[in-house]
Amino acid sequence: MRDSLGSALIIASALLPAARAATPEPWPLWYNETVGPDGPWNAIHFSIDFPDQHVTFHPSLLETSLIINASACQASSASCPLPTPGMWEGSGAQSLSAWKNSASFEPTALTDEAGKYMTDVMGLEGNMRYIAERFVLQANEGRRYKFLDNHVSAVSDNLTVKYPGGTSYTLDVGYWSLNGMQDTFGYKSANGSQLEMNTTLADAVLQDAVASTSYSLHVGSVSQNISGSLYLGGYDRTRCIGTPIATDDNSYLYLADVELGVAEGGSAFINTSAKRTTGLLKTNGTNAASLPLSTRPDPGVPYMYLPGATCDAIAAYLPVQYDADFDLYLWDTTDAAYTKIINSPHYLSFSFHTAGKSGTTQNIDIPFALLNLTLSAPLTPSPTPYFPCRPYDPSQSDSAPSTILGRAFLQGAFLAQNFDSKYLWLAQAPGPGAIDSTDVHVIDADSTSLTAAISPVWNATWSSVLKPLAGDASGTDSAGGGDKDSASDSGLSTGAKIGIGIGVGLGAAILLLLLALFFLRRKKQQRRHTAVPTSEPSPALIDVDGPTAPPYEAQQPGSWAMQDRKVGEMAPAVGELDSSNSGAGVQELPSPGFEHGHGHGRGQAYELA
Repeated sequence: MRDSLGSALIIASALLPAARAATPEPWPLWYNETVGPDGPWNAIHFSIDFPDQHVTFHPSLLETSLIINASACQASSASCPLPTPGMWEGSGAQSLSAWKNSASFEPTALTDEAGKYMTDVMGLEGNMRYIAERFVLQANEGRRYKFLDNHVSAVSDNLTVKYPGGTSYTLDVGYWSLNGMQDTFGYKSANGSQLEMNTTLADAVLQDAVASTSYSLHVGSVSQNISGSLYLGGYDRTRCIGTPIATDDNSYLYLADVELGVAEGGSAFINTSAKRTTGLLKTNGTNAASLPLSTRPDPGVPYMYLPGATCDAIAAYLPVQYDADFDLYLWDTTDAAYTKIINSPHYLSFSFHTAGKSGTTQNIDIPFALLNLTLSAPLTPSPTPYFPCRPYDPSQSDSAPSTILGRAFLQGAFLAQNFDSKYLWLAQAPGPGAIDSTDVHVIDADSTSLTAAISPVWNATWSSVLKPLAGDASGTDSAGGGDKDSASDSGLSTGAKIGIGIGVGLGAAILLLLLALFFLRRKKQQRRHTAVPTSEPSPALIDVDGPTAPPYEAQQPGSWAMQDRKVGEMAPAVGELDSSNSGAGVQELPSPGFEHGHGHGRGQAYELA
């Protein structure tokens, strides 16, 4: 009997490690739908309800998910983008839980951080309500589906997105909540009952679908054939190609600067010849927060929401024009610089502090190929390319970060968050040349670090798409002027620069003329005492290895370029002075010319019967 008991204990002990090792694998979501009148964007294809209904979502940091009711686009007043994505059509199963539906409310009633700033920056208007719904985690072959029942979600019946000029469209894509700050969410039903429902990530942990209340994502790009990547409870290392910037306590990241750069080849930025321009992060007036600025990456909002002074500073180097109706910058597609910038390794760089509000910084570079997005119907009658920088004043919100980096930024950046350990990570994401494989790892509940893939520099992953322009590969750096009003290097207008360039050229020509006259007079004085053979060459008047003259303006396609020129390169050397040919003493010296061109705190999640 003892032997039998001992054998059973040994067997049980041997099985314990295997049981502990059964950590749920990360759960991928299908992130390859194409949506958006201001994208195109990648979106999530997901199943809800019973029987399954396939609906479309953007990932977001909203406290609860948001479903779009199909009736929203069926109303005569609706203005929905086409083609219509998957929407919820209601069901008999959900109607059985109709008593759990809340009364209708407006988006201004949202109290969570993301809900507040999303309502503000997207101009959300209309009605929504809370319901209890089933979400279905679809599985690949060999893995069982997971059903997230008694899951709280908001429903949009007629929400619209409104722009400053009055143009609007009916919200047609929902929001899949990645917010794990709370395990449950409380609200009051229309009949007055106080309800507590599970939130999305907490429900996934409760159903043993994932190992932690965590996610990772890379939005990717439809136009550049980069599929989206979204995992619950884990991350794909191939989408994280730089050392992650980390912050603890689920706090903000801090933006130290915004820069422009060219990774390889010549520059097509306008109003500068510099290959790298720094100091473009500016604040809105004297009452604005001082640098660095708090920032929240959020795939639920479309644009890069930066101080208006920062957007203007960046735009000063781009062929764009501000459009007040959309509060965005439209690309001038007729300017040669436009095509060059978006098809070569020109990038917008965001410099973040790696720890808190000071100290070491690390950059994430977003190529302009990803910042060439399109406004389309019903917003514009024809496709209109735009640069997604939206002037933003956080002082208008009572609780909001100073900047918000939405989907446009996350096309080129990797974002992950572990709500159990309270860590958030942000890193460089790859281009289309490095997404053919995956390397998926679990994020455990106590994980405080992620490991990046061993990859080349980011522009190497874009080499098949972005081709360097001809030109100097080294270039120069310039400062954008910090918080100064002017965004250009010198603070001068183009006309002023041209005038200075011409003046410098004429001045150099006059200097050479005076030198020639000086040596001519000296030679005549020498002839009074010594005969000089006519075959002897005159002394060299210019040392081609000598110091450089001040830079002058030389036209480059799409920009005015400052170039250093040797004095000897600015005009031909003065000819030999021959006493037998006094008429040929001093030659005319040409000046350099110009060619004008161009709820509730975290606790145990539970299900309600």
